[in-house]
Amino acid sequence: MTDLGAHSPGDAAAEPLRIPSSALLLGAAGALPFVALALASHLAFVDARDLIRSGLAAYGAVILSFLGGIAWGLAIGEPFGRAGKAALWGRLGISVVPSLLGWSALFMPHAIGLTLLALCFLMVFAIDVRFARRGWAPRWYPKLRLPLTVVVCASLSAGALS
Repeated sequence: MTDLGAHSPGDAAAEPLRIPSSALLLGAAGALPFVALALASHLAFVDARDLIRSGLAAYGAVILSFLGGIAWGLAIGEPFGRAGKAALWGRLGISVVPSLLGWSALFMPHAIGLTLLALCFLMVFAIDVRFARRGWAPRWYPKLRLPLTVVVCASLSAGALS
């Protein structure tokens, strides 16, 4: 486990790379509905597939919004003025994009919406890596996000192809 009180929020070099077990377990649990819905979209009766794909898209939009909320929380959690007003505007602006794109995906045909969601998860992962490298997110965060992003994108893609 990490000692969160041992370092200042932006002291990325001193921060451990070990993923907290709570984040690992809860992240993995959050990926399970993606896998279950993707499998169900291929195995269910044809009449149920649209409902399952809608559920997969809705869950994807919710989790994408959650990731945007993490970016928002990391941005406002820093001491005022550390990043500067322009940087704060940029980080907060980027953090609302996942919610807007996820919501938009819900109004698209399933194949297009699920594909858009998969692309958004890749985009958010790339942003999270950049943020971690700048010390704006924990150094371990990309290590957590990479396997989860692979599972999520594979699941969304499988659902799009069902």
